[in-house]
Amino acid sequence: MVESAAVCTFGELLLRHRVAAGLSQAVVARRSGLSERALRDLERGVTKSPRRHTVAALAEILGLAGVELVAFTAAAQGRAVALSAPLTSAHQAASGDLVGRERHLGALADLVLGGRHRIVTVVGTAGVGKTRLVAELISTFLSGAPLSIYTLELATVTEPALLGELIAEVVGAGGRSKLAAQDRVAAELRDRRVLLVLDCVERVVAAAPLVAALVRRCSGLTVLATSQRPWRVSGERELHLPPLPAVAAAELFVRRAAAANPGWRVGGVDNEVVAEICHRLEGLPLAIELAAARMRVLSVRELASRLDRRLHVLSGGPVDLPDRHRSLRGAIESSLDLVTPGTRTVFGWLGAFPGGARLADLETVAAALNVDVDGCLPAVEELVQTSLVRVADEAGWYRYTLPDAVRELAVEDLAAAAQGGDVRRAAAARYLALVVAWCDDPAPGRALSGADADNLRAAVEIAVRDHPALLTPAVMDALYRHYDLTGRYSEGQAAFSWSGMGGAGLVRAGRLALLRCDTEAARQLGDQAVAQLAPDDHIGLAEARLLLGWVGLEVRDWRGARSHLRAALVQARRAGDLVLLGRVLNNLGVCSAFDGRLRDAERQTAAALVAKRRGGAGPIELARTLNNLAENARDAGSFGDAARRAEEATTLFAAAGHHRGAATAASTGALIWLAHGDTGAALAAIDRATLLLGDTGEDLSTVTVVDLRRTLVWHAAGRAGEAAELLRRTLPHAMRHERRTQEEAALMLAQHAALVAAGDPVLAATMVGAAGELLLLANRGIPPAEQKAIDVVTRIGVAALGKDAFAQASAAGAVAGPQTLAALCGRLATATPTNRQLTG
Repeated sequence: MVESAAVCTFGELLLRHRVAAGLSQAVVARRSGLSERALRDLERGVTKSPRRHTVAALAEILGLAGVELVAFTAAAQGRAVALSAPLTSAHQAASGDLVGRERHLGALADLVLGGRHRIVTVVGTAGVGKTRLVAELISTFLSGAPLSIYTLELATVTEPALLGELIAEVVGAGGRSKLAAQDRVAAELRDRRVLLVLDCVERVVAAAPLVAALVRRCSGLTVLATSQRPWRVSGERELHLPPLPAVAAAELFVRRAAAANPGWRVGGVDNEVVAEICHRLEGLPLAIELAAARMRVLSVRELASRLDRRLHVLSGGPVDLPDRHRSLRGAIESSLDLVTPGTRTVFGWLGAFPGGARLADLETVAAALNVDVDGCLPAVEELVQTSLVRVADEAGWYRYTLPDAVRELAVEDLAAAAQGGDVRRAAAARYLALVVAWCDDPAPGRALSGADADNLRAAVEIAVRDHPALLTPAVMDALYRHYDLTGRYSEGQAAFSWSGMGGAGLVRAGRLALLRCDTEAARQLGDQAVAQLAPDDHIGLAEARLLLGWVGLEVRDWRGARSHLRAALVQARRAGDLVLLGRVLNNLGVCSAFDGRLRDAERQTAAALVAKRRGGAGPIELARTLNNLAENARDAGSFGDAARRAEEATTLFAAAGHHRGAATAASTGALIWLAHGDTGAALAAIDRATLLLGDTGEDLSTVTVVDLRRTLVWHAAGRAGEAAELLRRTLPHAMRHERRTQEEAALMLAQHAALVAAGDPVLAATMVGAAGELLLLANRGIPPAEQKAIDVVTRIGVAALGKDAFAQASAAGAVAGPQTLAALCGRLATATPTNRQLTG
């Protein structure tokens, strides 16, 4: 008896099934009608009681049925569910030793015995279990049926012309005769009820007309075939056999592993490792059985650690089986033996695209190699028909992908090919060109998918290692924007840090390090860039000094920041680059604002916008400056200008695909509406910010900032309980991140305090004390809007408590730790806001 697995939650099951189905959060959210944030909350266990219609929709999207569906529904209702149940039993009781194929077995029996279809072909990739399914059909459903069954194994037959004679021999119509084989078979079978099973017909599908003719002439004949590609004749009914679902795959592994090593029992953490192994083997029964056989000499964890070399590990099957069943390599090679040499070449090209390729990608490679472009489509079609390549529909564009083990062989083919290097260069050039085009037009329909990002990652690696000439300034700008928009900061920093990219690469690596909140790495990269750049490279030096000025801003070294930014200003003017000049002025404005010099901040930021517009800056550059202008106007009390600029920034960010920037700008707008006293507009703006966030990659600080602002909007709108709970969850993240989130936490605490000052002056005073301490630690002055909030709290608190008692409560907040802050959030949940307009 298999030991039961650890109890898992609904969120764990949802994550497990989504990953097993190969679906991103974005796809599942879109199909189910949920927001991505709602889906993330379900998977993380933040939302513990999903609605019934939500559970039903998710189950349908994930393709859950049977035991999996029962477990999924039970977990949604809060009942304990074993992660790997059922690894035993239900399947075994239903169909002997056949695992996970009950539905397909029933469908096949209906096709064969129902009389509606006379040519039935079980189609699937090598190793998926086609022969095993047909054998189970014969033993389970047909053992006592009133019909004659003839079987013919054709794995070693490569000449289609032989098929007629072989069929004649197996049905008893062989031998010397003047009659053709087809006539002899027809005479022998006549109207007898016969099932002719032809196993592994993929090498003789050219004999399809013979099979179709026999069925027409023999009224009682049904042909049941297994193949990697169909006959493609009239009247044929195909039954496509997919890989095993996760639960069935795990059960198959457990059974085969226990047979190979009778002393082994699955349990505890091993259940997770078994699930991982089956997922990485993509539910392919042959691969799972070969892996399980290795349990004679490997532990389950050792086996999992070696699956990067599937073709090496998954071998050594029983010696009495054909080669295609003894190793995964043999199974794949048996499929490749079916295709033409030209198709095998295109198969190797697919090894250059780890995320799969579209037809246009392959045609681009063909053009670069001066190969007939028109040959790509027939080659892809042949690979698809042979079940080697999968087809995925991506918004009307088809992508051709390889299962991991098949891709491993494609990479080997590419490495051995004489033109392998040229193919890799062409693939790299293709995706570097695509990222440039995408950055010029990042509309949702053109955005790089996750698979595109995999191909781009490979392209950057190839360019960096072998073809640095591909890394033009336009490509480097586009790559930086890609890493910025997608939140792939670490990946981008590593790519740009390569020495072949020079000082320009170091500057971009430093920017991405800053976005990761690694100020020390950013400083070092900026210093290295300054040292490497030529004295007359004014643009490069301006960029490097701008980076170092940004570092100074992040660490609140106002003097150092201003010094670097002034040096950058000189270099930008020498270069005559207005957009670069605008970027420097923008950051000088930020420095002035943080340093409390609001008039200088407004003047410098306005000049930045003018310079950027004159220089033809893109929407993201303009949006950053507009958002800063909106915050300046809010601090100055100019509501109309602030709201207009925040809206314009949000629109520009969103149109350019910078959803995190758009979310930040929208949340700025929410604060502006709060200051104006319109909580309804503030709620709409903060909801918009949440929707815009999407997948933020490594950028957790933007999520934290938006969440902190959302707590304030909810509190002002009378949703104190929800606000307090979100604040309790968000504050620890804010404290762990960077000064930006620490400051935001402080500013929001001050505004929350103003809301409850009249109702609970002690709580308000304590929160103000905590806010002041956080701002002091961050070396940040108090902005005007928050200073007004603190003044409100102080005036009300001193009047209600007295000066000494207010000071005592404020001092208690100044030494508040995480537990005290959590307690403050608990008190906030029951406090009633009395000053809805905040700092207006």
